[in-house]
Amino acid sequence: MTAHIRGSRLLSPTRNGPVKSGCGISYRFLRRRCLGPGVSGTASRGPARLARVCRNDLAEYERMNAMTIQLATRDLPASTSSSGCEGVVEASIGIDLTLLGAAHANASTSVGAVLPVGYANFSRLVSSACAAMRGGIDFVSLDKTFRSRSDDPRPTEAVKVAAWMLSRSEGGVSVEVPPTVGAINAAVGILSRSSRGRATIAVEPVEGCDLAAIAGAAAQARSAGIGFAVRTAAEDLTPSSIQAIARFADSVHLLTGDPHRAREARFALRSAAAAFDRQLTLLTEIGIIVSGSMPAARERSLLVETMTGRPVFDGKASVVGTVYDVADTVEEWICLGAVDGIVFLPASLPTDLASVIRGIMPLLYARGIDTVCPCGHRDLLP
Repeated sequence: MTAHIRGSRLLSPTRNGPVKSGCGISYRFLRRRCLGPGVSGTASRGPARLARVCRNDLAEYERMNAMTIQLATRDLPASTSSSGCEGVVEASIGIDLTLLGAAHANASTSVGAVLPVGYANFSRLVSSACAAMRGGIDFVSLDKTFRSRSDDPRPTEAVKVAAWMLSRSEGGVSVEVPPTVGAINAAVGILSRSSRGRATIAVEPVEGCDLAAIAGAAAQARSAGIGFAVRTAAEDLTPSSIQAIARFADSVHLLTGDPHRAREARFALRSAAAAFDRQLTLLTEIGIIVSGSMPAARERSLLVETMTGRPVFDGKASVVGTVYDVADTVEEWICLGAVDGIVFLPASLPTDLASVIRGIMPLLYARGIDTVCPCGHRDLLP
């Protein structure tokens, strides 16, 4: 597809704003170039005077001002998968919506206050999930800190919310549960009732947990049509744990800020999975604080750190900047072969969600990084 634009500015978004096309040559500029900056008066201002002194510049000005600028864009047929296009890389993109849950009760008791029971914003959860799917995001996730009620820490409540979201959206939902057989089986029983969307159960193994028992529960989840993911830090991976995870996990969420270390872990995990005739994808979590400029993003980061009293994204990859900075980081991780996908961790919702849908996703799509949108369309992409 070719965009034709006439005039003195090419309205194509770049890192530094609109790009001058080269034809923004004004009458005043030509006059100063031909007659010198010190010339003044009405006698020397006419176009005839300029034509005699600088006939070539005037011809160039007219030619450039009438030129048609062609923008190279991709136009994909509706019936053809984008994966068949040359130079397109498919990646799985998700976004975490845990911040839309209820505030933890200890947040108020720590300062000696007793507050009423808080509830998650269920309408905003569903609307955010639907907007994410329409914007080309593959799935949304809820981690183990999500609470539907501020006074109820039971993990089954988060699973119930995930199942409720599945019944009202067409995309994927991932929910984290404790690494126990009982919690996994309970989650399978709840999520298997939903006939819509794609459900994934995530666990983060801790020291001393029984990986063999978890593998059995993961097999039961797969038989029910539910995916199984493992969250782990890069430094916790050992040769034995890599072999164990490769036997039962469908995907691994790696927690690291180093893309080169992630690349090594991806190679080791995928090689181990191939030995068992299985396929495994590796994703990483990237925290984002997005604003219109770098100084504004840094101010937001300082504000969030002051409010929470701790580093925003401790031990994880993070980007503080504009949508272009985030797109650059995602492109670096994926094109380096470090990961198969990204899970965005927004610092605030729905502000950063809007930045992902309207800013980051179109940039990634334009750079040839495509996603398999579960609902089959991208209504919010320009």
